[in-house]
Amino acid sequence: MKQRTPLFGALLAMALGCGARTGQSPPDESTESDTDATTTDTDSTTDTDTESESDTDDGPRLGSCDNPFILPFTNQTVRGRLLGTGEQTGWCSGDRKNDGGLEDVYLVTANYDVDIVLENRPESELNATIRVHEGDCDGDTIVCATGIEAGDGHYFYAKAGQTYAIVIDSPQRTNSRYAFDVWFGDPDIEHCNIHETSITQSPGGYFYWENTLPRGQGHVDGPCGGPGTENMFALNIEYPGLMVAYADGPVSLDVRKACGGAHSLTCGPEGGAVVEHYFETPGTYYLVVDHNDYEQNVDYALEVAFL
Repeated sequence: MKQRTPLFGALLAMALGCGARTGQSPPDESTESDTDATTTDTDSTTDTDTESESDTDDGPRLGSCDNPFILPFTNQTVRGRLLGTGEQTGWCSGDRKNDGGLEDVYLVTANYDVDIVLENRPESELNATIRVHEGDCDGDTIVCATGIEAGDGHYFYAKAGQTYAIVIDSPQRTNSRYAFDVWFGDPDIEHCNIHETSITQSPGGYFYWENTLPRGQGHVDGPCGGPGTENMFALNIEYPGLMVAYADGPVSLDVRKACGGAHSLTCGPEGGAVVEHYFETPGTYYLVVDHNDYEQNVDYALEVAFL
């Protein structure tokens, strides 16, 4: 069995000495359920028709970065037609192959911390590229995912009060209609790529893992996560107890009770991240190792101890 590193041993001793139980209180379940009821009961449709590839005499094209569609904070379906040459590309464009066609831009502001799910409806004719920027099209890119086929989707974690630009983009020489569901709430577990290795709690148990996270867009987002790839381990918790986890490398750690970032219980930012959490109730939880650098591979080592 792999021995604990000296640094992790010191962190473990600090956790025991402080008697800490958790870094963040779980959200109020009653508040969550009340909020969900107000959003899931509403379904509206925003229809767009974006056949023009240039600005009109009246100003920028509706749906462009300079004149985006404004979405209400409610579950809805957006529809449109993309035809012509695009104005914007992203880091996942593949020399404009994936997003050289026209795009539609939607702005949405989160009323509270929430996961926003984007699903390409089966009726859609477009294998889309999705980009999400903080603020407007010039903001930091938190999602750049290509080849989202009909029936597939992606989600991102939105912070309360923050505006996001959602870009639905098309490949070169596209003349296609799209339809995307935009909804606010819990992404399905299928939206996260769960690692085949799980971590099972045991008295005095210790888990060690080393891996390389490849460059590219990840599946999992959250309050400490980033756009890069990740490993998401299932935690099999069988009794109330404390867990301490440490990651050596430019990665963040996140303990959550479901796929989405809104279910984060505690997290630690990149760079020698350490988290501790006391599990009150047995069940399946998740430990996410994530990173921001989508341009290159990232190495990390993970240590987990149960007390």
